[in-house]
This record gives sequence, structure tokens and C-alpha cells, in this order.
Amino acid sequence: MIAKYFEVVEKAIQEKDLDSRVSIISTILLTTSIYLSNFHVVVSILILIFITAFSKNAIFGILASIPFLIFFSISITFFGGNLLVVLAIAALISIGSGILYGTNIEELRKALIYFKVPKKVAFILSLAFRMFYIYIKDLRNISEILALNEVSRISYYKKMMKTFVSIAILRSIAIAEAIYSKDLKFDANFDMKFKMKRKDIILLIFSLSTLAISIFFGFNAKA
Repeated sequence: MIAKYFEVVEKAIQEKDLDSRVSIISTILLTTSIYLSNFHVVVSILILIFITAFSKNAIFGILASIPFLIFFSISITFFGGNLLVVLAIAALISIGSGILYGTNIEELRKALIYFKVPKKVAFILSLAFRMFYIYIKDLRNISEILALNEVSRISYYKKMMKTFVSIAILRSIAIAEAIYSKDLKFDANFDMKFKMKRKDIILLIFSLSTLAISIFFGFNAKA
């Protein structure tokens, strides 16, 4: 069961062929749109429908987040709040899995540098994305191995977390040693080649249109 769950998570972060600059811009525009509209239901649904149709990764991202969405819904119900926030969270998850996560990591780093993000910061962010992919695969592999042994549910989770923490520490040490030994030059220049496709233009137009709609709803809410 757990292995199947991590399989869904892994599908949610598969690489796509989107222009990394468009991915970053659209992520910022759509996220800003949700907040500017004050979590308006129309904006959230519009984003959900478009992104899930635009990228199947978003569908797997939402499926993987169902346990968390249920938790948020129960928390809001008991402690008070607007359930529309849950819909907005689902929209944010679709943006992350459908656009940002899964973008080619090296291209993402180049795009960050293109937008004048310091090269060292761009490297750290791209490394964080890369490690997220690796850790998800590690969790899936660990869960599949443990599933072969007949253990209780509590023992299963306990062993999985112990194994995962051990692997994560070893990976972190190995990465630190590799970075130190290679003496990385963050100020080194490299070729930046970007090519926008029709789907990139469609995504960008949708993001700008959604921002305009969210500003309209935001002004109406304040009026």
C-alpha cells in the first residue's frame, strides 16, 4: 500500500519538457493569483481544471496529497475556518506538480541564473529539487523491500523511517564530500539555450489571464 503511494508521488514529479523560464514565471503568477483573489473558488477551480488538463503530473500530485487534504479539511471543520482554503491548497499542489516539480533540474538552474538569482543560490535550490526526487525513490524502494517481510504495521513504519534516515545521512555526507572535492566554481559561465514551444505560450497566456481575473475578484472583495 505504502509502495503504491510512493509510486503515485513519483509519477507526480516526473520530468516534463516545459521551458524552465515559463515554469518559474507561471508558478509565481498562478500562486500570486490565488492569494490576490483571496482564495476565490472560481480562481482555484479554474487553475485546477486547466493544470490537470495541461499536465497529467498534476493529477498524480493531487492523488498523492489526498491524505493531507483530508487532514486540512478535518482541522478546518473542527477549529473553524473557510473550507475554500482546502480547494486553494489543492490548486497550489496542482501548480507544483503540474508545472514546477518535474521541470528539468539543470534547465531550472539555468533559468534561475537567467533571472539574476545568484549562482550559488540557484545551485542550492536545484540540489534541493534533485534530492527530493532521490529521496522519494529511496522511500519507495525501502517500502517495497519491507513489504516482502511479514511485520506489524507499527514495526513496518518504524523500520522504514530508521532505514530512510540512515540513507539520507549517508547521501548528505557523500554529496558534501563530492562538492568539497570538486571545488565547484559557482561563478563559472555556461551556455543557456531556451526554446519556447506552443504549450509554453499557452501556459503563459493562461497564467497572465488568471492573474487578471484574480485582481478583478480581489478588488470586488474589497469594494
